[in-house]
Amino acid sequence: MKPELLSSVVLPLVSGAVSAALVSGLFTLLSKQIDFAGEYYKQVIDRRIAAYAALEILIHSIKVAVHDPSDKQLYHLLFAKDDDYQGVYTQLHEVMSQSLWLSNATFDETRALNLLLFRNTSSTTGAGLIAFGKTHYREIAEIRERLETHFASDLLNLYNVKSFLRAKRPVRNFEDLRSGG
Repeated sequence: MKPELLSSVVLPLVSGAVSAALVSGLFTLLSKQIDFAGEYYKQVIDRRIAAYAALEILIHSIKVAVHDPSDKQLYHLLFAKDDDYQGVYTQLHEVMSQSLWLSNATFDETRALNLLLFRNTSSTTGAGLIAFGKTHYREIAEIRERLETHFASDLLNLYNVKSFLRAKRPVRNFEDLRSGG
């Protein structure tokens, strides 16, 4: 084969094939990275949706009021079983155990409800859940309203994973609950 033929025909063909392979490889790599990021974001969103579904159940249980005809006071449905501490804490735990997937403000409100419960129910005061619900009806309703506000706001931005992850901060407000805070 003549050297001119080699340099004028084969060399461009080989360099074109190498260039095409490099471009194809880079495209495949970029495509896989995009697929991975998309799948990661989907998993984060799925976890957030599950956390907000648990929060929605909690909100509904403190949105429904129960009227006690004997003293004409209101309390929330969550506290309708006077000695069902396990049920109340289980429902609250369903939300708080997924706190990593809630916005900071939403988690702060669920924590406020948890602390209110912890400091004012039978282990600390001897009162039952119905008495607790009556005594703290307004305070619980205000927490619920803030939870609903955060819930609606968070749902508007649920898709924005980058923004959520950038804003996420660790909880730094440890309190020694044994001594009452």
